[in-house]
Amino acid sequence: MIDLLKELDNVLDHIKSFDKILIFSDFDGTLVSIKRNPENVRLSKKGISILNKILKNKKIITGIVSGRKISELQSFLGNDISENVNLFGCHGSEIRFKGSVTKIAREAEKAKENIIPIINFIMDKYNKIRGVVFEQKENSFAVNYRNIRDSDIEKINEMKIDFLKMTNRYSARLLNLKKVLEVVPDDVDKSLAIKATMNEYGKILKSCNHLKLCIGDDITDENLFIENNEGINVKIAPDKTSSTRAGFFLNNISEYYVFLKKISAIT
Repeated sequence: MIDLLKELDNVLDHIKSFDKILIFSDFDGTLVSIKRNPENVRLSKKGISILNKILKNKKIITGIVSGRKISELQSFLGNDISENVNLFGCHGSEIRFKGSVTKIAREAEKAKENIIPIINFIMDKYNKIRGVVFEQKENSFAVNYRNIRDSDIEKINEMKIDFLKMTNRYSARLLNLKKVLEVVPDDVDKSLAIKATMNEYGKILKSCNHLKLCIGDDITDENLFIENNEGINVKIAPDKTSSTRAGFFLNNISEYYVFLKKISAIT
């Protein structure tokens, strides 16, 4: 990966050559810091200011793509931002373009029944582990174990094995995230956000040259990078040794804000 800030002027010159810029940004670990309690995340005043500038730029189409539910994203972002940005929740299975209502991706609607037996099995077997938070979303199921006792880590390892056994039986896959295990249908990943956006804005994009920018920090964002094989992919990556399809890296959220602020001023 290339240090984006060291090549910033060249990258910005390249971006400026396009009529439209499509941004697909992860939320946790990208726009906001990851917290021990997921409900404690906050978008900083600086982040709010920069996002508002991005959203006012007529050249930019902006989407936030997250494992969280869209209702959660709306709460964290506030009305001014959430009403003017495209939102993709539950790893792309929930879709809400600005000015419209939330809908479920066809792929997710078709496959969501497959994860119900997995949810029932895991919750029945592991509901007594202190500190574990189960979250049943519209089309996925997450287990947050950031607050468990050290003595219970073996139970989490056992849970991972059970998850893998169950996903082999049903059309689902396990996402081993940062202190979170999440099961999603096989046909659901963040690339759905790009596909839905290209369909939604198809008429506009056909008449102009456009560039996609994808930014994220974990394994779920790799599907964005793969789908965006001709655009610019940026990993928020303190660990430069991790395998990724991103061509550029930024060290932290503060550096990402620097990049976004530069993007917001593009004309």
